[in-house]
Amino acid sequence: AVENQLRILYLDLSGGICDVQLETKKTTIVDIAKLAGVSKTTVSRYINGHSEFMSSETAERLEQIIRETEYIPSNLARSLKSKKTRMIGVIIASLSSPFSAAVMMGIGNVLEKNGYTPLFVNTDDRPEVEIRFLHSLIEKNVDGLIVNATRTTCPELIHAARLGMPIVLCDREVQNHTFDIVMSENRNMVFQAIAHLKEQGYNRVALFSQNWEHSSTRQKRLLFYQEALQYHFNQINTPDIYLVEDSAMNPLEQYLSSLGHSDIPAILCSNSETTLLTNYAIQMKGLSMPQEIGLCGADDWEAWMSWPEILRTSITTMDIQARQIAEQAATLLLEKLEHKSDETRQIVVPGGLTVRDSSRRLNPKTA
Repeated sequence: AVENQLRILYLDLSGGICDVQLETKKTTIVDIAKLAGVSKTTVSRYINGHSEFMSSETAERLEQIIRETEYIPSNLARSLKSKKTRMIGVIIASLSSPFSAAVMMGIGNVLEKNGYTPLFVNTDDRPEVEIRFLHSLIEKNVDGLIVNATRTTCPELIHAARLGMPIVLCDREVQNHTFDIVMSENRNMVFQAIAHLKEQGYNRVALFSQNWEHSSTRQKRLLFYQEALQYHFNQINTPDIYLVEDSAMNPLEQYLSSLGHSDIPAILCSNSETTLLTNYAIQMKGLSMPQEIGLCGADDWEAWMSWPEILRTSITTMDIQARQIAEQAATLLLEKLEHKSDETRQIVVPGGLTVRDSSRRLNPKTA
C-alpha cells in the first residue's frame, strides 16, 4: 500500500459528484470501496481479475480510482520484501507477434544458463490483463520483471518499481518513470528504407501500421517515417498513413484509389504482421512487385526462419534484432539483481536493411 493525501472527485451511482477527503494514511481496500461506492467484495473481485461479476462502468471506475490512489494490495507489498526465488516474470504484450517468439527464446536462454526460471505471461494487448498478471507475478515472489509493455502509461508498473521491484523494459517504453530498457534503433532503419525506395524510383510511399496508440515502438516508426519523407521527398504533409487491423485489403484499396497518374507507389510496413497482411493483399489484388508497387517491411524473426525469402516475391525488410534485444534485457536484469545498482541504463540495439525483390525496381540484380 502507499501513503499519500487523497482528495478525489468522482461520480457516484446516482450521477452526482462526491468529494471525499482522506487523511494521510495507507490506502486500503475499504478506502477503494468507499470511493467507488461498492462493497469490499466487489473491489476484491476486480483486483483478482474477476470483473465479469460487475458492470463495465463499475470496473472502469475501480480501475481509475486504483490508478489515482496508486493502491497496491498489502500482500503484494509484502511479496516485494520476500527472499529470492530465482524466478523472473516476463510480461509479453502479444504472443501473436513474431517479435514475441524471438524475445521468449532470447530471454529463456539467458535465464536458464544463469539458473533462473522465466514465468512468461501474455497480456494479449489488454491493459487490465497486464495489471492482473503484474500483481500475480509479484505475489509469486519473482526476483524481477522483464516487460514488453501493453501501453505507454502504466502507473501500476511504476509503483512496483518504486517499491523496489527490479524491472527492465523490452523494446517498448513506459512514460513518467526512468526504467532500464533495451530497445531497437528505429530511426536509421526507417531512414534507410525510405532512402532505398526513393533510389528505386518510388515517389509515393505510404506507411501501413497496426494500432500505434499504446505502442512506443510503432509511434516512433510513424514519427521517423514522417521525418524521412520530409528529408528525402521534401514532403511535409503525410496523408498516406493507414491503420491495418485483421486485413490490409481495405487500406490497400484506399491507398491505390488515391494515387495520381504520375505516382509510383510503395508501402513501408511497421512490423512483421502488417508486412505479411500487406503482402497477401497485394497478391490478392493481382499487383506485381516491384514493377506496379514496392513493399518494404520489418523482420523480427530469427535468422533461421527467413520468411521474407520464401514468399513468391522476396520482401525487403528492416532487420530488427529481436533476440539480441531480449538477451540484453535479460542480462541487464541479472546485472541489476547481482549488483543492486540504482543506476538506470538504456541500451539501443542497431538494425539494418536487407534489400530483396519486392523493392528492386530499377536495380533488380543489386543486393
